[in-house]
Amino acid sequence: MENYKLLPLTEEERKFATENHKYIYSFLRKHNYDIDEFYDVAVFGFLKAVQVYLRKPHIKEKYDFPFVNWAYCRVEMQLYFKRQRAKMRVPPNDIILYIEDGIGYSAKNYGYQRSFENEVAAAETLDRLKSSLPELQRKIIDLKLEGYSNSEIFTALGMKQSTYYYNLNKLKGCFKKAIA
Repeated sequence: MENYKLLPLTEEERKFATENHKYIYSFLRKHNYDIDEFYDVAVFGFLKAVQVYLRKPHIKEKYDFPFVNWAYCRVEMQLYFKRQRAKMRVPPNDIILYIEDGIGYSAKNYGYQRSFENEVAAAETLDRLKSSLPELQRKIIDLKLEGYSNSEIFTALGMKQSTYYYNLNKLKGCFKKAIA
């Protein structure tokens, strides 16, 4: 299944989604997911399934909608849990100044004592550096700081892997200059 980006719904898709809304609840109940907690996650899978089902005739010919919905909701839940695990990878309140091969280096990696003043100085350095970068590179930094992996980031930003690594290497050079 390809990575499908959700687009604005057409009138036909809105009507179809309204008529088949019950499949979100059946998916959540079948997997024992709390509806209040996970509805907002599953609904994106459902809406992607609606669009794929209606916009790609070969899918509609081959599969019933409940099957397509099930697959997209499952993927959306997997991505949600993967993002939750990724957030746990980065210790909170640790300012990452430089990224080398997926490893973040903070002020403490460079022999600085962890103190309020050093944290503030590191945050100011990062903010100053980010303000001079293009929006795409700022997004990469923000996602990296949240603990997302390289593949999660280039997928989330909808970019080619080579473009992502090109920008990551440019960021490494900027970080090296900023902390030198």
